[in-house]
Amino acid sequence: MLQATKKLAEQKFKDLHNAERPTALLTSIYVNSKRDKKKQPKPVDYMDFCFYRQADKTQSANGQNGAAMLELIKQGKNPSWALFCYKAITSNADKVFTGAIIALVAEDAMLLNPIKTGSGYTGLLIALESASNKIQKFTSPCGIQINMRVPHVETKVVAREGERLMII
Repeated sequence: MLQATKKLAEQKFKDLHNAERPTALLTSIYVNSKRDKKKQPKPVDYMDFCFYRQADKTQSANGQNGAAMLELIKQGKNPSWALFCYKAITSNADKVFTGAIIALVAEDAMLLNPIKTGSGYTGLLIALESASNKIQKFTSPCGIQINMRVPHVETKVVAREGERLMII
């Protein structure tokens, strides 16, 4: 039920964004026609005039998640199936990982930079579709072993920030 409400809100946001695009395009054309090409050589993008544009989900993750992935790779414990999002996650990585746990890794799911929250862990979930709605045994590089349920994975692979997994 909550997921359906979330999807409905996302769709409404997308509809509002699509409705504003023609006005944003006309505004950018007008602004670009008035700009001084010597002072401002790069033209203004029409997306700069959109109020309802969504954050680009292909943009890089926060710096600690990127640092966690780099540290996991340095230790040789990063699963190869999780490299599909390497560039997006590590592009703005912090120089040093300062969190408590680098990652919790299972057979086909991984939680980067997990933070204990109540009866679960929250972090950047990287998972394959085969992990969807299953209880997985997660292990950290420092030896922690936890059984957690992976939430529904709607595509072949996902990388979602702020995902909470419950301890079983």
